[in-house]
Amino acid sequence: MWHGWIFAPSVESVSEVLENLPDEYVVLKDLVLPEGRITFDYVVAGPSGLFAVETKDWTGEVKCKGHDWFVGRKRVPSPGRPAQIKAAALRKTLVHLIYDGERTVPAVAAVLTFTDPEVSISVSAPAVPAMRLEELPSFIVHYKTSEVDESVRAGIVGHLVSFPSRPKLRRRRFFGMKARSERRAVA
Repeated sequence: MWHGWIFAPSVESVSEVLENLPDEYVVLKDLVLPEGRITFDYVVAGPSGLFAVETKDWTGEVKCKGHDWFVGRKRVPSPGRPAQIKAAALRKTLVHLIYDGERTVPAVAAVLTFTDPEVSISVSAPAVPAMRLEELPSFIVHYKTSEVDESVRAGIVGHLVSFPSRPKLRRRRFFGMKARSERRAVA
């Protein structure tokens, strides 16, 4: 059956792992920036800063040095570059929304996490921090992008919550001839 290929179990495991963060942290899932072109798997806001978490369901042996990535022996495009671009776009959006945002909104740290429990990760001087899923909460708590004052964090979270979220992925359906003609009649 095709539903075996849906990645929902790993996504749920990310949510479950992030639930282990202390209460001061807010986790937002499937966030979309207001202009609608940039989506985030997870955004985490807490006393240690802001984090744009990108999840990868890669399997096998993953190696990284800087922006050079390999899965097995195959070189793959760097997931770090898009993650950095997304993190910068999030900060830019927040800076424009918050009074004195350039001074008060901290840098947003891009983070890559690998959800497959069997993945082997070897990183050397990564351009973007990369880790196994179970390492993510500890990393977020201990990696200080910058200290974020509670009132500033509350304002940032207020804006983040107002952003739309990505619609859930839906399975493609097969529509027979009757269903197509009914859709034309409705349209």
